Amino acid sequence: MGALIGLIMSRTPTQNWDEHIALAHGLDRRKLFAPIGIKRKHGMSGLLTLWLHDSLGHLFRQEDGTPTRINQLPVAYEAVVAGVRRAAFDKLPRRFRATAASMRSRVAPLARYSQRSLAPAIATRMWQVAAFFDPRVVRPIVFGADSLTAECDALDAAGFSAAIPGVLHYDIDDANTRMDQLLTELADRESISALVDGGVSSNVPAEQAWRRVQAGKIGTRNAMVLAWDCFHPQWDPRHLWLQPITQAVALQHVRNAPFADHVIRFSPTLSPIDLVPEPDRFDTSLGWGAAAVEPALPLLAKLLEPVGWDE
Repeated sequence: MGALIGLIMSRTPTQNWDEHIALAHGLDRRKLFAPIGIKRKHGMSGLLTLWLHDSLGHLFRQEDGTPTRINQLPVAYEAVVAGVRRAAFDKLPRRFRATAASMRSRVAPLARYSQRSLAPAIATRMWQVAAFFDPRVVRPIVFGADSLTAECDALDAAGFSAAIPGVLHYDIDDANTRMDQLLTELADRESISALVDGGVSSNVPAEQAWRRVQAGKIGTRNAMVLAWDCFHPQWDPRHLWLQPITQAVALQHVRNAPFADHVIRFSPTLSPIDLVPEPDRFDTSLGWGAAAVEPALPLLAKLLEPVGWDE
């Protein structure tokens, strides 16, 4: 969900934190998540469908009512999405490749249950996500890094970046022919069959951030790369079931770490099953986050001090 948080912050150069917190408190999981209800076109089937436009679409509209594209955002924004390679996709179990129609009969009975009731099914699928942490299966694609993906609707880019394989299905609306053509062209160019959570290809994408800065994305190559890691191994009984996934992420981090000037690891964290925490749990997690960040603030302030330059 990091790409979604970044997208919300890209709406304006100045941040209204009270507004951000109010937005998070007001999210309704019944509007955000629903049983499979749309045809699989560019995403991958899962237990639930992620609906972003109903809850957040009004935040990303142009004056003429059209969806805001990545290249129309006031603040430079890019999202890492994982593309499932065609050869790997064809070998996946049918439940990952199924269309909405074939999945609906299996998933629909889950609709009447709460998130807590869904937790065992989500946990089982999360174990299977570990198989996607393999460069032979997925490849990272940075949406916004080229002229084609920069034309992507910004909210859709964040949606695909949050689509956990086999758990959350995200896809475009059938009526959005422009995005359909764009993503079809992208799939042909990258030789992929589906778009899923960028975390399986690069959970802490410091390397991609560094390379994009060096390519001139922000107008200067003099930048500090700060990486936030909330999905590392934690020796907490509540998180032990995640060890296969967090260990896979840790291997990714070995490659990305040299590209980060500083890494902040958050602990404790909410479980990834807690997709939309209640306001009190959300506020608790904010406190955990502040406690993790505060010790690094003096160093970050020093790293960001202007440096004088004499000819």
